[in-house]
Formats: sequence, C-alpha cells, structure tokens
Amino acid sequence: MLKKLLFTFCLFYITFSYAQYNVSTYSGSGITGHMDGGKLQARFDRPVGIASDNENNLYICDFANHCIRKVDTAGTVSTIAGSPGISGFANGVGTAARFNQPGGICLDNIGNIYVTDNFNNRIRKIDTTGNVTTIVGSGAQGYVDSTGLDAVLNVPRDICIDSSYDFLYFVDRNNVVRKLELGNSRVSTFAGDGVAGYIDGSSDTARFDFPASVDIDDQGNIYVADRENHAIRKIDTAGVVSTIAGNGSPGFANGSSAIARFNRPVNTDLDEYGNIYVSDFSNRRIRKINTNNIVSTFAGDGITGLINGPADTSRIGEVFDIEVIDSNTVFFTDASNDVVRLIKQEPCSAVYDTLSERQCDSYTSPFGNFTWTSSGIYNDTTQLSNGCDSIVTIDLLIDSNTTVFIFDTTCGTYISPSGKVYSSSGLYQDTIPNVNGCDSLISIFLTINSNNNSSSSLTITACDAYVAPSNRIYNQSGTYNDTIVNSNGCDSIITINLTIDSITNGVTQIGNNLIANQNNARYQWLDCNNNFARLPNDTNQSFSSFYSGSYAVEIRNSCIDTSNCINLTIVGINEQSQEKKFSLSPNPTSGRILLSGESTLKNIQIYSLSGLKIKTILNSRNELDLSYLPEGIYFLNIEAKNHSEFKKLIISK
Repeated sequence: MLKKLLFTFCLFYITFSYAQYNVSTYSGSGITGHMDGGKLQARFDRPVGIASDNENNLYICDFANHCIRKVDTAGTVSTIAGSPGISGFANGVGTAARFNQPGGICLDNIGNIYVTDNFNNRIRKIDTTGNVTTIVGSGAQGYVDSTGLDAVLNVPRDICIDSSYDFLYFVDRNNVVRKLELGNSRVSTFAGDGVAGYIDGSSDTARFDFPASVDIDDQGNIYVADRENHAIRKIDTAGVVSTIAGNGSPGFANGSSAIARFNRPVNTDLDEYGNIYVSDFSNRRIRKINTNNIVSTFAGDGITGLINGPADTSRIGEVFDIEVIDSNTVFFTDASNDVVRLIKQEPCSAVYDTLSERQCDSYTSPFGNFTWTSSGIYNDTTQLSNGCDSIVTIDLLIDSNTTVFIFDTTCGTYISPSGKVYSSSGLYQDTIPNVNGCDSLISIFLTINSNNNSSSSLTITACDAYVAPSNRIYNQSGTYNDTIVNSNGCDSIITINLTIDSITNGVTQIGNNLIANQNNARYQWLDCNNNFARLPNDTNQSFSSFYSGSYAVEIRNSCIDTSNCINLTIVGINEQSQEKKFSLSPNPTSGRILLSGESTLKNIQIYSLSGLKIKTILNSRNELDLSYLPEGIYFLNIEAKNHSEFKKLIISK
C-alpha cells in the first residue's frame, strides 16, 4: 500500500545500466517469536502490514504478537505499542496498550500512525509520543456508518491516507471501501453496496468480494486488491469503479490486463512512475502492473520457500503487504517466514572512459560496433560480465585531404593559415599537414594593397558632444585619433582637435540692465511680449530698456539656447502686473504637461524659438498634450482674466 505521499521526482537524462533485481532478508531471523534488536536477530510472529515514514523507517503490524514494531534505517527493531503475545483492547502509552491482531498500517506527514485493529473491530491511532487512542469503532462486529465510537466495523483489514492527510480509507469484511474523515471521525461508505459480487460502475452500485487492501495515489485514485474476485480494481476521483487487471477467475498468467490472472491478491502499492505492485498471495509471487496495464512477475518463482537472490528465482512464503520506497527499493512482509524482505535494484558501477581521436576519412569504435566517417561526439558500449556496461565516449575529428579556396584582400602583408607571410599580390598554395596524415590544401587568391595609411586632421567645435567619422562619440574637449577601416584593409587615421562647447542660458538683472551669464558668444535680445521679435540693435551681452516689458536673450556659440523671459518694470510707466501665477510641469517634457495656476484660463498661444506663432488654444484645460510638436524650445503666452504671462517650454523626446 502507498503509506505516504509519493515524492516529487526529476528525470535526468543520464543512462544507467542496471543489474537484476535481488531479494534479501531485511529484518527478522526467520524464527517465530518476539525479540527486539539487530535486524537479523529480531523475531516476528506473522508480520503483515508494513508502512514507512518520511525518513524510510519501517513500521510493521506484528499480527500474532499483537504489537506494532519499528525497524529503523540501521535495521534495529523495537516495539512501539502493544504487549508482546498478549491480545486485548486497551488505550495507553507503549506496552500499556493492547491490540488484537493488528493488520493494516499507514502514517501521516507528521508521524502519527493509524492501525486497523482487526478483531477489536476498531481503528487506532499512535501519536508521536507513543500514546494509543481509538478513533472509530464500538468494538462490535457489523456494518454501521456513524461517527467515532458509534461506527461499527467488521474486521477492518487495511488502511491508507490521502495526500491532504484529511481522510483515511479502509476495507473490512462488509465488501465495501469505507472513508473516515479525521476532522470529525465520521465513517461513510465510499464504494460498494455491501453485497459480495463483481460489478464495475458507479461507486454506489459496484460490488466487491472480500476487498483485502486499499491504496491511494497522489491524484486521489483508489486501488483495491479484490481478493476473491482475483482482480485489481480502481476507483477514480469521479467515483467510477473499474478493473485494471484480472477477471474474477483464479490463475497465473502475465500479459495484458485482459489475459492476466491472479490468485487471491491481498495488497498493492505504487512507485513514483505509477507502476502498481501486487501481493499475489496464493501464487507466492509479487506481480507488477505497468502504466500500460501489462502484468509481469516482479519477484518469486511460485514455489513456497525462503530463498534470496535474483528476483526471478527467489522463493516467497505468504506475501502480505508491500511498501514501495521507489522503483528500485521495495519492502514486503513474508508472514509465514516471519521476516521482512527487500527487493533491491542497485545501479551498476559502469565503467566510463573518454577518448579523443583524430583520424583520416573514417574511424571504427573501440568495441567494433560502429564505423564513423564524420566528426562528432559518439558513445560505444559493451556489456561486462556482471551485466553492467563499459561506456566509452569518443570525441572524434575526421580529417580528409581537402582543397580550400580563399579570396582575400589585405593591407601590407598577409599571414596564411599555415603561418607563411606574403607581401605581394598573387596566387599561392598553402598546405596544413594534419597529424594523422590528412592534409588541407589551400589556394589563396591574394590582393595586397600598399600600406599607405592616409592621415588627416580636423579642428572641430561642437555643442555637448561630437560624432566622429568612425561614429565614435566624444563629449569632452581634447585631441583624438579616429580610425576608419577601409575595405582593402588599409586604414584612414584622422586627428581631431575637438572643442566641446556648452551654453549657460541664465541672465543677471541689475536695475534696468539684463546681462547674459554666458561669455564669448553671439547674443540677440528678444521682445517676449511681441512674439519674441528680435530687437535689431540689441546684440550685446548686456541689454537695457527705457520701457517696461518682458525680454529674453538668444545665445549662440557652437550651441544655441534662449533664456527665460525677464520682466522689466520701468518706474513711471503704468504696466500690467508681472506677477507669476502659472507653472508648468514637467519641464522639459516629452509632450504632456500640467498647467497649474490661480486664475481661470482664457487661451494659450504657442510660439517657436524664432517668435513664430504656432498655435492658439482656446478654452484650454490644465492638462495639455503637445507631443505633436518636434523637439525644441517653445514659449507659451498664457492669458487669463486680468493677467497674462510667458513661460518657456522645452520638449525633449
């Protein structure tokens, strides 16, 4: 049975060669009795149910000893609940508890153990402190779905827990699969109508005949070993019952599900791939049903006995329960031999080697399995006497006498593939001898251009940054050498004497005088109130006016920029208030701006840097989209009731 949630696994693309599965005795001396201790000295009396925890410790229902035993990963056996050889019913801690032939067992994710106490007709719990309690069952033998101690069970045989750890499923002699909700101890019938028979279909009409075990996969599908129907049944998550393998008649046959035969199967478990392992009790074998529902024999030769060794020649007594750790590690209880046994497949210690080979035309692999005529990475494998593989990886380079034509143009000199140096144009033959005797013959059609690297110089003044002829970008003043690679391999070298300019567009106001902060430039003062009209005679760094107004300066060196408008108020002249009531944000902007101010807008007039009116926006809203304008500097004349002012706007995309 699947006693714990299947682990998540990854498939790595590494190929192993496996030896044959082998059966061994994992725990128990084979002598009937009760003894704790080392795994081959310990004694059991008809071990039946088996489960494992998250650390691969094993838990055994020691049926005739009326105990629950533990086998740790070192193989040491101990008794965790029940008094050896004494049957009865009592809750309590450890040996104070009593069981009456416990049969089925499973664990939750935190280590609580759940046991079907067969002839006490109860389901018991052993918590992580070793305390035994009763979950459900009155002790009477019968069939009543109810809650807790009011439920009536009929010799419960096997049990499993779902992946959420909220529900237990169990089977008893009522020919049904029953469900126990751990949250409220409610028992209900999950599948079967209580009448012995063999019917697939919906869960309420399906019939079983002595269901001996119950198991669950990580998708929630339930698997039942239907003992007297000699079949493995499945209850899917929609509650539909179907037959996976077997047909109601006893026998022994491998093959497809339709022809496979079992003889009183009593338990199942699944591996990480979804393969089902079956305790085929009366056939004295463990069978395997793969994901295509093909049945094969996994272990046992069908003759009762206790013989370890290769799985196909091993002998088994009464195989009851199976615990699959993974597809390579399977435990089972052999009740008549009083032992716990292990079926193990160990990966071979394959012999690996790597060769680097270089051959002419072709190469035959080390073991003679292949002949390769092209370069590549190859594997050659042979089987060793122990069934494992010797795997050789060959990094192969296949050479041949090849002729290659090269057309090349270079400057000054040319170095051939073999290292020869040529300084004049012509047709040359070059040979590269390979270590394995295969030569590469190269015909070189060569044009040598004279090494007359041309040189020139430039004196450049640029604004902020300069893109050189080679497309390099310089943003600091200095002397640079710029190289342009010509198609013939000879270079043009340009010396660039570079001056990087920038502009300060600030203006200082001293009384009625405005002074541009940028020195050594060309200046043009502008009338902001007259569409940024140029003031023809005002081209000095400083500017003064006899009239009140709003003025700005356009500054040029290798760059160009315009200052903000400066308001001059000349005493004695009645001028409109120049109080700033509006602001723009963001500025610079890519196009969308927010206009904030205290007055109600009438219109906005947009001017270019040269003073050309571009557009008048009437009934403007506070949010403007000017993304249709190209990058540049603009001025906005904002008119409101009893107020107007100019704002400089920079659009940068």
